[in-house]
Amino acid sequence: MTPKETHRPIYSPHDEEVIKRKADELARKLVSSVGWQPIETAPKYGERIIIYDPHYWDDGPDGGHVGEGRHLGLGDRWHFWQFPEGDANPTMWMPLPDKPARD
Repeated sequence: MTPKETHRPIYSPHDEEVIKRKADELARKLVSSVGWQPIETAPKYGERIIIYDPHYWDDGPDGGHVGEGRHLGLGDRWHFWQFPEGDANPTMWMPLPDKPARD
């Protein structure tokens, strides 16, 4: 085996995507036990999460909006799931809670 052959990647680009998604999944589990996190740490694969935008519907001292949202996959573009036509500028995020167990 030549030196060039010994430095081949041991995983494919698809594997790298799977690794990133698994890392995001583990991060969500950790965050759910910690609470709100900076938006810079949020998953950016279109996954639905809870986001907080302090200026969306800014109606006074308790203004802002918390809701289900997702990253649009384009730069820093986010939107609230229930308002897909408008851009959000969230500052914090947390994962959606687990679904309740079925009886």
